[in-house]
Amino acid sequence: MTSATTGTPVQIEVRIAARPETVFALISSAEGIQKWMGRSVVFGAAAGGAFRCDINGRDIASGRVLEVTPPSRVRFSWGWEGAGHPIPPGSSVVEITLSADGAGTLLRLTHSDLPAGGAGEHVEGWKHYTSRLATIATGGDPGPDPWDRPEAHAMADRLEGLLENLRVLVAGATPGAWSQKTAEGWPVGVTAHHVVGHLNLADFAAAVAGGQRSPLADFTFDQITAGNSAHAVEFSAITRAELLAALDAAGPQAVATLRGISDATLGVSQPMAFTGGQPLSARELIEGPLLANVTEHIDNVRAALAR
Repeated sequence: MTSATTGTPVQIEVRIAARPETVFALISSAEGIQKWMGRSVVFGAAAGGAFRCDINGRDIASGRVLEVTPPSRVRFSWGWEGAGHPIPPGSSVVEITLSADGAGTLLRLTHSDLPAGGAGEHVEGWKHYTSRLATIATGGDPGPDPWDRPEAHAMADRLEGLLENLRVLVAGATPGAWSQKTAEGWPVGVTAHHVVGHLNLADFAAAVAGGQRSPLADFTFDQITAGNSAHAVEFSAITRAELLAALDAAGPQAVATLRGISDATLGVSQPMAFTGGQPLSARELIEGPLLANVTEHIDNVRAALAR
C-alpha cells in the first residue's frame, strides 16, 4: 500500500538456477537464512514465531513470522531495533515468493509498508543479500559478507555511541540536576565518572584476549565493592568540566583498544577472582562488565536528570 506516510514498496526479482524446494530451505529457517544474511538469526517455524536478524553486530532487524507456505512463500514483519528509528521492529512486511522457472526458480521479494523515503537503502540491501542467496542455492560460496564488520569493531561502535550519549547528558545537565542521586545512590557526577572508570575494562579485555593476566583478574568482588565506595567519596565534588575532560581523555582510547582486538581471540578466557574462580572470556568482559554495566549507569544518569 502507498500513502502519505508509506512509500513505494521495494520489489526485487532474481532468477536462481536451483529448484524452489532448494531455495525455500534457505528462506524458511534460521539456519538457512544465516547462510546468506546475518551473523545470527531467529526465525520461528510458523506464523506468530519470532524473527530477529543481527546483520553485522550493529544493525539488528526484528519482527514476527507471518506466513510459511512450503515451497512457495514466506512473509515476516521487519524493522530496526534502536530507540527512535523511523522503521521500528515489526513495522514493515517482507514477502518472498518462489515459482518454478524452467529448471530453476524465480524469486520475488517485496518489502512493503516502509515510510516514504525508506526504500532506497533497502533496495540496495536486498539486492546484496538475494545475490548471496542465489550463489549459495546453486552450490557456490559467496565468501564473507563484505558488509559485516569485525565483532570487536561493532562492540567499539556501541561503546563509542554510549559515551557520546553520556557526553550529551552531562553537557546538558543543569547545576541543580548535577547533585541528583542516581539509582546507585550516588550523585549524577559520581555515577558519570564511575562510567569513565569502567573504561579500563577495555585494556582488561585486550589483555585476556592476548593471553596475559591483568591484575584486575585477581580482584575479589568485595574488593571491587570497596573500590566503588572509595571512588564515590573521592569524586563526590567532581565538576562538569572535570568529568568531560576525563571522558575525553579515556573514551577514545578505550574505543581504539576494542577495535584492536582480533575477533579470533574474543573467546579466550581466564578464571576471575570476582566470579569465584569461574572463567570469563574477553567477549564476556566486554559484553557484561563493560557495555552492559555502562549502559545501565548511563540509563540511571538519564533517569536522575529527568526528575
